[in-house]
Amino acid sequence: MMMVQTSIHLLLSKKETFSPAGMLKILIEGIEENIRKITRHQYKYMTITILSYDEKGEFTFAGQHQDLLIYRSQSGKIERIETEGIWIGLGNLAEDKDKLIQNKIFRMEQNDILLLYTDGITEGIDENGKEFGVEGLAEILRENGTKTPAEIRNSINSTMKKFKTTDDISFLIMKKSV
Repeated sequence: MMMVQTSIHLLLSKKETFSPAGMLKILIEGIEENIRKITRHQYKYMTITILSYDEKGEFTFAGQHQDLLIYRSQSGKIERIETEGIWIGLGNLAEDKDKLIQNKIFRMEQNDILLLYTDGITEGIDENGKEFGVEGLAEILRENGTKTPAEIRNSINSTMKKFKTTDDISFLIMKKSV
């Protein structure tokens, strides 16, 4: 994780413009050999989705991590956007990684809410052994989509207290207000 964070920081400090796919390709090429050396040539990996946002309200993204969840304020429904690509650490195993690392675009309208999250949330297990899942998280977002990001955060945190987790729990909520 530290190698990836350092590499991203270095790329951003160069003040050059990289698309998410371009940045991901550089990361994979730059650190995969180091990952193999550190992990004694075992195939360890990390998932990541890189996003950029422009003034027109469009997000460009690349990489494979958890699905993106968007509460669509016009319909009150959740849009689930799959992320596609390859994981950092396994890129050199891919036959044609350039085809796998592509920029995708989505747009947010006024009052839409984007939820990014780690699998520590969705893999939480309740007292009956049932996994929380993406569906559980999407349902919280749908039920609370007209509320503020802070209220949505509180609802997620309150719900997660009922689940046992063994992984990190991280999430980001963004609401387009204009």
